[in-house]
Amino acid sequence: LAGVGHAQRQRGAAGVELVTDLKSLYPSKMATLVHSRAALMHRFGKGLQEEALTGCKKLGIDVILNERTVEESEQNGVTVVKLRSGRTLECDLVV
Repeated sequence: LAGVGHAQRQRGAAGVELVTDLKSLYPSKMATLVHSRAALMHRFGKGLQEEALTGCKKLGIDVILNERTVEESEQNGVTVVKLRSGRTLECDLVV
């Protein structure tokens, strides 16, 4: 889990489960979930999608939808993840 930010590359329900478990274990750390679709867990019903997003937000997880990671680099000991939009995230850990 990242101290500055966290980029998540697991898929679907596994990614949501991983980031929520990590945030529950390390509540003081910042966590970011990057998802390529307009909703989390897009293969499931709308109710579950909304619950997943609400649960993430209640834990303090920054959720970025409709976005993809395109590049990962190391800069001054910090991992920097570049998103398709050009936005960058500084991370201690990328999963």
